[in-house]
Amino acid sequence: MNRLRCPIVTKPDGSKALELQLDLSNYKPEEINIKTAGKELSVHAKHEEKTENSSVYQEFTRKFTLPEGVNPEKVESTLSKDGILTISGPADNALEGPKAIPIEHK
Repeated sequence: MNRLRCPIVTKPDGSKALELQLDLSNYKPEEINIKTAGKELSVHAKHEEKTENSSVYQEFTRKFTLPEGVNPEKVESTLSKDGILTISGPADNALEGPKAIPIEHK
């Protein structure tokens, strides 16, 4: 859950990157939709299954504001065989979270 609050990670080479992971194992790849609009990233998945005697309906929606330094056009996603969706992209000059600002004394 902490990764959702602060999705910026430091890679082994020292560069910063966006990395979000979501468990969408209940959905087929064609049922998952990812979009960006400005700095907003949205993930939507919808599954419907109907039989003669029953029906199942599941829906998943998450919206995130991309951190400063993340270019929405460079965001990519992969879906693993076990249903883990990873959304990633380079984070140039991204902020990792709260930063203390030193006070200059004059």
